[in-house]
Amino acid sequence: MASDRAERPDPVDRLHPVLLHHIVNSLGWPDLRPLQKAAIDPLMDGEDTVLLAPTAGGKTEAASFPLLAAMEKSDWQGTSVLYLAPSKLSSTTSNRASRPTRDGWAVRQGCGTATPGNPPASG
Repeated sequence: MASDRAERPDPVDRLHPVLLHHIVNSLGWPDLRPLQKAAIDPLMDGEDTVLLAPTAGGKTEAASFPLLAAMEKSDWQGTSVLYLAPSKLSSTTSNRASRPTRDGWAVRQGCGTATPGNPPASG
């Protein structure tokens, strides 16, 4: 099994280099969590995916990083992703954690982002 694992490419390599730069330098993460890595291939391949993890387990990033990369790779136009946070606490926590990367990426791609009570980021 170890040799099988060694033969599979790292799913993180599918993420856009600028997105990886922001994950490491803006968020200060040396690596992604296992759930976040496992979500990359199915989400970038357009598969329906359910992500299960405890609170603060990285579900928002597990969903958003591959979708941002797929959005850039496929040149999605118009409203392409709508993320609904299940609660006010989740919305606040997710927004605080992912906003620098998400907004910086969105501006570079000519998009905007918005959260309740905040105007959209623009470029």
